[in-house]
Amino acid sequence: MRIHLLHSGLLTGLLTGLLSGLFACNGDKAADSGAPDATTATATGTSGATGGSTTGGTADCEITVDSTWPEDGATDAYYRDAISFHLSAADPTAQVSADFAGTQTTTDDGATIIFTPDAPLEPSTAYTVTLDYCYGAPSISFTTSSLGESITDMGALNGAIFELDTSSVHWVSSEGVGGVLAGLLNRPILMQIQGYDGKNASALLAIAESGSDRQDFCYRSYQVDGLDLSALPLMTYSVAETSFSFYKDDLSCYDINIEGTIASDVSGIGGFELSLLVDLGGMLEALGSADIAAACDFVASLGAECEPCPRGGTMSCIQLAADRISMPEIGGRDLELIDKRDTDPRCEKVKQKGP
Repeated sequence: MRIHLLHSGLLTGLLTGLLSGLFACNGDKAADSGAPDATTATATGTSGATGGSTTGGTADCEITVDSTWPEDGATDAYYRDAISFHLSAADPTAQVSADFAGTQTTTDDGATIIFTPDAPLEPSTAYTVTLDYCYGAPSISFTTSSLGESITDMGALNGAIFELDTSSVHWVSSEGVGGVLAGLLNRPILMQIQGYDGKNASALLAIAESGSDRQDFCYRSYQVDGLDLSALPLMTYSVAETSFSFYKDDLSCYDINIEGTIASDVSGIGGFELSLLVDLGGMLEALGSADIAAACDFVASLGAECEPCPRGGTMSCIQLAADRISMPEIGGRDLELIDKRDTDPRCEKVKQKGP
């Protein structure tokens, strides 16, 4: 099968298009810490805790705490993140206790215990969370970052330009598909906030030049409206359905949600996350697929499954979700609106063609 999607420029266009589609005005409006994944064990059930205390262990329990989020001792935990303990096996007796109220859930396999705070944690504050399970009661202690503190210079919002490094996106749903994107995208996406009126704002999205943080004038940029900044420093956007031009088709997206927190000094956005359903029907040409079945077979090989699109749609949608994304503010010249690819006179391709 011919996979046109495996082309860095096209993939960058896809993610840019997805982001622009999230903000597009033709949809019905509805509603990260930037830290790395936790991979270091913070407590063990066989040799005691390395990030807390283990007491009351039983000889017949060999379940270990393989990792946690955040890690024990973290000083940059995101104030809106859930706390999780990743066990080597399920333990239905496991119970979380913390110095704040929250709701406990588990993943389908029972091996990950998730504790979601009932309200966002306070920024720049120390917390301790304990897991009482069959081996003992290891604890993790962490401090939240400054994200969540009030913005000190509201005037700095207008014109601020943030950069998304597409290669560092942390995919949490359809990870295989996301991995293809993350591994091959090589262009940052730039976002400039414009027209902030005390509640809402617009944004201009553009693709950066390769190896640079300057706008690439060969690519189309997107003017989007309705960014919700009414609960600053939190930034949110939600649409029920939208579509945009992609490759040679129209790509439809559904149930889209975005949020992130703007730093108090507007030096960046942290905790940026997004989730959406993407209709593969608009990607057949890009995937080189003859039909939906072939496209679904391809994403199945990457660990994703097609599901029914909302509102009576076909069995052609896949879920994409990413979190823990950081976007630093980079300054520089204002982004410009480019309506069509390879038409701006500053584009190198246009220069080479000549008059």
